Amino acid sequence: MMKKIVVLLLPIALLFSCNQSIKPPKETAEIESIHSIRNYEYADASGKKVSIQNSLPKGDSYTAPNGKKYFRVLFWTNIQNETDQSLEFTIAFPALFKEVLKSPDNFYKVFIANDTMSSEKEAMFNYGFTGVSTFLDATIDQPTALKRTVPANASTGFYVVILSYYTNTPSNSVLRTGFYLKGQDIIHKISRYTDKSTHPLLGEEEVICGRINLKNLIRQ
Repeated sequence: MMKKIVVLLLPIALLFSCNQSIKPPKETAEIESIHSIRNYEYADASGKKVSIQNSLPKGDSYTAPNGKKYFRVLFWTNIQNETDQSLEFTIAFPALFKEVLKSPDNFYKVFIANDTMSSEKEAMFNYGFTGVSTFLDATIDQPTALKRTVPANASTGFYVVILSYYTNTPSNSVLRTGFYLKGQDIIHKISRYTDKSTHPLLGEEEVICGRINLKNLIRQ
């Protein structure tokens, strides 16, 4: 398992809004903090599990082909299918940059890549995503989507990138993100904390960004 814990200071607060906002489950909002490991487990009727493991983010600068400068946050997610069925999922993010919630003059966009993340890449630079700049160059103005099938007793990993920029004053904060399931919907959650030592929560938003084929999975 990938257990290293890092805190990332961002030059801009990022909150993602996609197709449909939802309210977070009470138990998730109560127990998670900036230091929480955002890993989630679900079981089918026979007790066999689907696990979703979300990494901590890694930040860096990025310059687009037109010379515009952005701040880039990269993270990975791994889905482990221990059930007897193949798991199929789709995730999609829109093309346009959006204004950050409650942070005027700050903008963001979320990208999902087709490159595959694996456990041996965890310690590598950019989690082993060697083509991240090339990927962003090609998709900077495009929507992105991923569709995969995870066979029984197998897993898959993928990368998500968030780009941000500001037109006036940046809003410094600490960002945590991750995917989890609600029924057959895949939820993308972004939590934003202050950069003070106690890291109180500034805001959180969860949106439906994808779907899986398996039904009746229960959160463990």
